[in-house]
Amino acid sequence: MKQWIPRSESLDSEQRARLWGYRLHVENQLYSRLTVFLTYETILLAVVGTLYNNPNSARNVLIVLVVLGVLITLIWLYVQHNVKQVFVILDFRTVTFNFRLHWL
Repeated sequence: MKQWIPRSESLDSEQRARLWGYRLHVENQLYSRLTVFLTYETILLAVVGTLYNNPNSARNVLIVLVVLGVLITLIWLYVQHNVKQVFVILDFRTVTFNFRLHWL
């Protein structure tokens, strides 16, 4: 199994700045997706609440919407986990070198 070896020592300031800019781009994408997810979940919750309080509504539709909401939430958790892994790698590669320079 290959090990991931950090190459922070070989990065110059421009490469670290590009990595940091990419990190900010990924963070901005995450916040945009979060806005869409929260809007979708809010609308879905309102629809489920309305259908639940309506005695004439079909319960099968309500169950399908609840299952859809759970699936979307699980997908969102998976996306968050992947983005967290990207943040860990980018933070390690950009911060480690700066931390070593300050302590030398």
